[in-house]
Amino acid sequence: MTGRQLLVCVFALVLIGERSGAQLSFLPISSREGLTANTSVARSRSSLAPLSNPASSAARGEDQQDSEISISSNLYMLTMVESRGGSDKGSFRSGYSSIPTSLGGRRTFGRMQATFGLYQSERYVFDYRYPLSLARMKADLDVSHAAVAVGMKEDGFRWGFAMCATTYQLHIDSQSAAASSSQSGSVYYSWEERTRTDLSFSLGAILDLDDGISIGLSVRSPSVELMSRDEGNRVMATVSPSASASTISIEGLNSSNQLLGNGVEGIVGFSIDGSSHRLSSEIAFFENRGNSMTGVGGEVLVRIGDEYRYSDSTRLIAGLAFGVADALGHDISARRKTVPVTATVGAELRVAEDKVFTAGLFHNNFIDWEIEDDGRFPYSVPVRGGMILAGALEF
Repeated sequence: MTGRQLLVCVFALVLIGERSGAQLSFLPISSREGLTANTSVARSRSSLAPLSNPASSAARGEDQQDSEISISSNLYMLTMVESRGGSDKGSFRSGYSSIPTSLGGRRTFGRMQATFGLYQSERYVFDYRYPLSLARMKADLDVSHAAVAVGMKEDGFRWGFAMCATTYQLHIDSQSAAASSSQSGSVYYSWEERTRTDLSFSLGAILDLDDGISIGLSVRSPSVELMSRDEGNRVMATVSPSASASTISIEGLNSSNQLLGNGVEGIVGFSIDGSSHRLSSEIAFFENRGNSMTGVGGEVLVRIGDEYRYSDSTRLIAGLAFGVADALGHDISARRKTVPVTATVGAELRVAEDKVFTAGLFHNNFIDWEIEDDGRFPYSVPVRGGMILAGALEF
């Protein structure tokens, strides 16, 4: 297996994950909304306001508390279930990872209500080992956001605006070696480090109707690059019994895995706050700018969440997100389609008048396959599952 083939196989997965670098990811984020599979566009006072709908920085009614500090963390395990046919199968090493997925808060300044936070929406850690060979690839992808939103309300109408800086960090090490009975062989090694920071802006509005019904709409601009850094090289050496036939070549980094940020995004949804249930649902549209591996495309994602008031101090919460993403492909990568699914369940406990604790479980996977099968990586099912832990202090 050549180094180029190894790159194509694994990055077909890693960069599928990069498509989920939209502002709201497949992994649960934030304290309360994470348990509803990130359903938040029409909520009252959402800590995800800078990433979903800045209008939800403002509360639907009068809040007893003006400010809040919250932190959440996921403990999850990544596994890889794949099928490629024949004996051409690799393996991924699985492991647990604990990361803080959000740290933020909200504050009221007169008529304005601000929400701000740091969010890590995606983390992929791959350790790919090709069978019956010395081929191996390790790849890490992190997507994080620093954002602030300002919301205002009057006469049943809330509106707001937000600014978000998104940073992508991609690191890859790959190697392979091969030998033949003629004592000739080859060794391949490459490494890449890519970092990109983008800036995007969003506008949102929420219409609060009678009977606890709210309708929300948010639109985010395409991202604008602030800075980027790309480093790396590739070394290929061939060894032959004839010294004159042995070669070594060193190539600089090319643009095959370049990160290109996000296109336009839009979310529309509603929330119904009843006597014992708060039901919310939304549909999100993401334009994928793609890159030289995946090609341009788009994504549609539906999210549904429900909060059941079990008692004055306890809420049972569940959520479901599902959708479809499409990458048009080109001469490097075939056209691909992805179906993501995320399910969450948990509870929110108010342990004191100003202290809230949430805990739950989540399961996430996306089924990915090639529409035009070229035999390189026709089908895969990455799976992630774990715990959601969060706490909030109101004052």
